[in-house]
Amino acid sequence: LTYEVLAWRLTWYQALKECGVRGGHLASVHDIQQNQRLSLIVKTDGFPLWIGLSNQDFSGSAYEWSDGTKLDYNVALAGSRTDFISGKPGPNCVFIAPDGAWTRTSCNAAVDGAICYNTTVTTAFQRARLQAPPEANGCPQGEGGSQWVQHQDQCYAFNMSFYNYSVHSMEKAEKICQAMDAQLLTIKSTEENDFVSKYLYNDPFITRRTWLGMTLDSQGKPVSWKDGSALVYSNWKSEASLSDGRSKPPCPVMMWDEGKWNFVNCKTTYSRVVCKTEARSAGTSAALVFFILVLIAVLLVAAYVIYKKKRGYFSSTIRYERTLDDMDTSSAVELS
Repeated sequence: LTYEVLAWRLTWYQALKECGVRGGHLASVHDIQQNQRLSLIVKTDGFPLWIGLSNQDFSGSAYEWSDGTKLDYNVALAGSRTDFISGKPGPNCVFIAPDGAWTRTSCNAAVDGAICYNTTVTTAFQRARLQAPPEANGCPQGEGGSQWVQHQDQCYAFNMSFYNYSVHSMEKAEKICQAMDAQLLTIKSTEENDFVSKYLYNDPFITRRTWLGMTLDSQGKPVSWKDGSALVYSNWKSEASLSDGRSKPPCPVMMWDEGKWNFVNCKTTYSRVVCKTEARSAGTSAALVFFILVLIAVLLVAAYVIYKKKRGYFSSTIRYERTLDDMDTSSAVELS
């Protein structure tokens, strides 16, 4: 485990992106030794530095580590839950001050730096991804290093570079997917639910929540997916309820750590975005090429048949034959 200090002013989201492009995460703390080590780094630097702790659901849920690790070490937080721009409650992120205090403030506030960490420890699934990256031949072309992931006949945009290394409101998430000619994540089977939750578990980012593209009726009850398909499969938490006042207006999310679905407040919650679209299968492309070749062959045969039938119109029926008359024969002179 190695730490790196980003020594310039940046927001928490910018710090998260910078750590990510370096192949790491914002620092997380899980015991008193790690806390002492990070506090020493901050004290030596002399400026407050971001760590990976945040609360993206400002209706009152628990804080989360951006690297997906458990919140198993607690420190009292100083500071305000008020957004410094709007003056209203908003996403809160944590930095460590030079005196060692953990302080929360707006995630959009600029702090003097951040602490990233890198590790060589990976899960078996992550090692498998490094050895054999998923093929995405039927998926849209990503820009830069962004790649879609193909699973069966569907393509998924998991990479956070698609979303500017940030989490978003439900409204913003839908607009992002529409701009990509895709739909917000839908789940049609147990197998797909397991695939998505496993992928997100092994590629954590900011929060456990991921928006689901589901249509709700006027009472807030699920009726269908936003792509128009029926809501045949579901995986709700047993305690998922629309009666919880904090979840109104309700929006559905998947919790990737257990693959269960739940409701959160649409207006006070930021969640991860995963866009999804159908893959263009190789079989479909081959069939299209074959169809075009057959069509060309049929047109050529039809043209030949028409030509044969109309041949008389294209060639003359008059025949010319040269005959020899008396004048012609007399023109032959025998030489002796």
